[in-house]
Amino acid sequence: MSSLTVTLSGKLLDLITGNGAFTPQLPLRLALMTELGDDTTPGIEVAGGAYGRQVVAFGPQVNKVSRNSVAFGFTAMPEVSVVGGELYDDSGLRMLYGPLSKIINCNDGDDIPFDVGALALTIA
Repeated sequence: MSSLTVTLSGKLLDLITGNGAFTPQLPLRLALMTELGDDTTPGIEVAGGAYGRQVVAFGPQVNKVSRNSVAFGFTAMPEVSVVGGELYDDSGLRMLYGPLSKIINCNDGDDIPFDVGALALTIA
C-alpha cells in the first residue's frame, strides 16, 4: 500500500512543520477491500464469513519500505474477490490504502495467509 489518506497527509504535514503531534494508536489493523477507495473515501470492505480486520505489526523501514514483521491471516473468508487493502489504527483512523499486487479470489471458507514480509508499505 502506498497511498496516504487526506487525513494522514494533513497530520504528517503538521508534524513535519511543528504544528502538531501525531502518534497512531496501536495496534494497526488491515482491512481487505472488494473495491478500492481513494484518498478521501474508503473502499468497499469484505463482509461475511468469519472475516474481520486483522492486527498487523511492521518492522522499521528499509529503503522507504516497511514490511509486516509477524505472519498473520484471514480465515474462513466468504466467496469474494479481494483487490486491495486499507490500514487503520486502533481508533479507526484510516491511514493508507492501495491495491494488492494481484487479485485474490476466495471460495467460501478459504483462508488468506500473509507470511512475514508479504505486506509492504511505501510512501511515494
